Amino acid sequence: MEAGGYAHGPAAALAELDRLVALFGPDRVVVELTDHQLPTDSTRNRVLAELAKARGLPVVATNNVHYAQPRDHRLASALAAVRARRDLDAMDGWLPPAGTAFLRSGEEMRQLFRRYPGAVEYSVRLAKQLGFDLRRAKPMLPLRDVPEGHTPMSWLRPSPMPAPGSGTAPASNARTPTSASTASWT
Repeated sequence: MEAGGYAHGPAAALAELDRLVALFGPDRVVVELTDHQLPTDSTRNRVLAELAKARGLPVVATNNVHYAQPRDHRLASALAAVRARRDLDAMDGWLPPAGTAFLRSGEEMRQLFRRYPGAVEYSVRLAKQLGFDLRRAKPMLPLRDVPEGHTPMSWLRPSPMPAPGSGTAPASNARTPTSASTASWT
């Protein structure tokens, strides 16, 4: 609904909600409410909750978390700018403007979303359904022989390469496969 303010408005939000319901079904669409205590949050959440009610959809309370604690706001903003290869001024409007996009306790969330009964509880139920143990998420890498003196991780870890045009030869442990070894990589 928002793109730097109410650029599209409730009618566009409702059209998008209807599109999502048509694509995924009403049992797989929820409406997200966030509250970073910004001036537009209350109005946006009220409108979104009304649209959800009109379509018989649940609302979930999230906080679109960008960092763990308020004190991490400036660092998180700087890291986001580096990732985007832009300066902080260019990121204006893309990042939370205040240090309020942090992880909150259940009690803080209940207080922030007290006008939307069940939103926090539904978020907890949904999180339990969608949660998984990250230790069980393992990459499905092809089986490869690991050269003597390496572990799988040390072999996969990239070696430092010289800057292009520096005239410096690659480090002796750099990955420079021969044509014979390249054939087995594909």
